[in-house]
Amino acid sequence: MLAPPAQALFPAVLVLVALVTASYTAWRVHLWKLKQEQQLTQLSQSVMALTQLRTDLAGGKTLAPTVLKERLGKLLPADTLTLVLQAGVPLRNLLKAFETALRDHRNSLQQVWTQLAGIRATTLLLTQLPVLGIGLGYLVGAHPLRFLTSGWGSLVLAAGIGCQCLGVWWIGRMLHTITFPSSAHTTRLHVSAALLDAGLPLSCAARYLGADISPVQKNLLRNAHRDGTPIAEVLVDCAHDAQAEAVNTCQQQIEEIGVLLARPLGLCFLPGFLLLGIIPTVLELGGSFMGFT
Repeated sequence: MLAPPAQALFPAVLVLVALVTASYTAWRVHLWKLKQEQQLTQLSQSVMALTQLRTDLAGGKTLAPTVLKERLGKLLPADTLTLVLQAGVPLRNLLKAFETALRDHRNSLQQVWTQLAGIRATTLLLTQLPVLGIGLGYLVGAHPLRFLTSGWGSLVLAAGIGCQCLGVWWIGRMLHTITFPSSAHTTRLHVSAALLDAGLPLSCAARYLGADISPVQKNLLRNAHRDGTPIAEVLVDCAHDAQAEAVNTCQQQIEEIGVLLARPLGLCFLPGFLLLGIIPTVLELGGSFMGFT
């Protein structure tokens, strides 16, 4: 048995852990949304910067190679950028390709994150249900915390907190399985098409594209080269198809998680809500008649 001071301290520690858990979960959900908004803002700023640079070039403004390397260094590998500058490739089409790729990526992420908003709101609601239950208990005249911080109530509090933490961990593991759309592959496809349109040989575009191409896309390019079809158009179509496929895959994963949320709901959050929000109120209101208080 615990000593009297320890018996008084143990429930207080558990209450503190419960409050920290609820606050931390709400903060993580908020940071999740904030991170998404920041990434969309960064993509929008990159698109605006490329648009401005393309407008400057279209207006006849001459930019020094050092300035171009500074602005495009994060978008193009150093060897490819040097080759483009040495070959005198018009940069407007190249910048437009980057702009198109980034804009498509931004729209894809926005579409996916809009669908994720429901899961985010559900997670926040489930983690705050015990707090709501305790508040409702006080509204009807009970004192749930008095039960949870004394005697056997401490074990109920510990079990409820454990259920809540397990549910949060479970949802986090499910969300980590989502494969979000990436811009790397589609950007390479768009830029390779722009390099071909600018007059660079196929070997240059193929070297930039590298191994970042699927067997299906390789077969399409091989057939296009054999039949004399403009390869740049095939690359652009491949980029749009790859982006759409990535979005569809991500949406299917999100829909599956929406269905699988029933598992942590039934096995973790509902038991946690009963232990923390319902049982203390019921026992506080009727405990004197049943011999619990």
